[in-house]
Amino acid sequence: MPNRILALDPHGAQLVAVIVETSFRSYQIVGYHSEPRDPSVPLGAQLRNFVSRHSMEADTVLSALPGDAAVHRFLELPFRALR
Repeated sequence: MPNRILALDPHGAQLVAVIVETSFRSYQIVGYHSEPRDPSVPLGAQLRNFVSRHSMEADTVLSALPGDAAVHRFLELPFRALR
């Protein structure tokens, strides 16, 4: 059964979306969409318009984020303190 993956890169000068269909032994690019990033429009609004104009149905969505937009946290498990 093929699996469809949407890779979305919303940062930089272009909004880019690539749709890849994978099977047991191969993959195939089945869609590519891009448009220039308009800095006068909020990113969320431009992404909503971008996604609504193109057919981007997928089972998995991947997105690229710049390092300053990502958060990470280290947790030690199991928790020993009851507080």
